[in-house]
Amino acid sequence: MSAHRQFAIGFAMEGLVNVHRLTVTATYAFPGLVGSLQQLAGVKVLLGDMATQSLTCTFQPQIAQEVAATIAHHLLTDWLRAEIAREGSRRTGGFESDTAICVDQIVAKFAAGKLSLADIAFSTWLRRIQVELLPFCSGDAIISLDGFARFRLREVVAALRDEIDRVWQDDGRERDFERLVAGLREVLREQVMHDEELHVFTTPDFVWIADADGFSLDDDALEEAMDAALADRDGIDSEDLAIASLIAHSPRRVVLHDLYPRAVWPSFAETVSCLFQERVQRCDGCEVCRQLAHMEQRFRIQWTQNHRRHQR
Repeated sequence: MSAHRQFAIGFAMEGLVNVHRLTVTATYAFPGLVGSLQQLAGVKVLLGDMATQSLTCTFQPQIAQEVAATIAHHLLTDWLRAEIAREGSRRTGGFESDTAICVDQIVAKFAAGKLSLADIAFSTWLRRIQVELLPFCSGDAIISLDGFARFRLREVVAALRDEIDRVWQDDGRERDFERLVAGLREVLREQVMHDEELHVFTTPDFVWIADADGFSLDDDALEEAMDAALADRDGIDSEDLAIASLIAHSPRRVVLHDLYPRAVWPSFAETVSCLFQERVQRCDGCEVCRQLAHMEQRFRIQWTQNHRRHQR
């Protein structure tokens, strides 16, 4: 063999030694990974048997970290979406479009750093998975993404399921609230609007309705209903009674004095605002509000002191 031919063979073998080869298999979420790898400069992607979802990519050692980061990003986005879809289809026989939209929104927030899963941010997960993938990108290797992800990302998948359930519950409560307000609006439309102004004061402990002169509403029917509420009959509470009274009076203007802005949604103030819409004007801190807030604070301090005294 001539010296020239030996040099050519040696050069070719050296080139092969310096090229890493990674074969990846996955059951689903594959097209996205193919596209992401093909966008990396210096990576050659050879598609294998698409029936078994496999590909082989070759690349120089200096871009091994980029390849690992690309696969890690794919696992934390496309793979997660596909995994939840697979679980949904297995449990219910299908995956509803509303659920798919919900999953897409949550994963997008996660990838944008606006949401943590398992109390860990996306960037941290990305670095962690990249480090664990790097050994597979440092020579000739075969990796099953499904097996790798279901072991390494089991906390992420569980946290994503919990977040989906939470969002669905919140959405359900919001839909119920919207239906409630829509029904109340229908009742309000049937009432004759009165040219009067009512002031609604809401605090952590009570709701008080007064006219423009500051006098509490004198409503015998309301007082009877209030007695029933205090006796816990028929599941009626003071907020229900206040809403019923406001609808019955149907005032042209409602001034809302919200002394409980941290109330759990949907708060009474939120209900009044959504129900009366353009008729509502929010108080920006009047003298009555300041006095009520002071009285409320004094009441709570006194109650706390008495409570502690009784526990001694």
